[in-house]
Amino acid sequence: MNPAVELILTFRNIHEVMDAEKALLAADIPVRVMPLPDQLGTDCGMCLRLDPGDYGQARRVLRIPVSGVYTRQGAGKVYAPWQP
Repeated sequence: MNPAVELILTFRNIHEVMDAEKALLAADIPVRVMPLPDQLGTDCGMCLRLDPGDYGQARRVLRIPVSGVYTRQGAGKVYAPWQP
């Protein structure tokens, strides 16, 4: 993963997070589960982190609706809605 910019994918519940992680890993897309940052709401408390370069393939693989897609910039943890 590129440490400078990462994508954060949010979901409605933890089951969707786990299903999405399983599908992405099965497709050899590197992904990490992490706690949902407070700045992004409270949905289910967890989210997925992945490299922006993997987003296109991830969207083709996922059959689960993504609630939101955000960028995370550097160590300062600055989050913003992602514009592909």
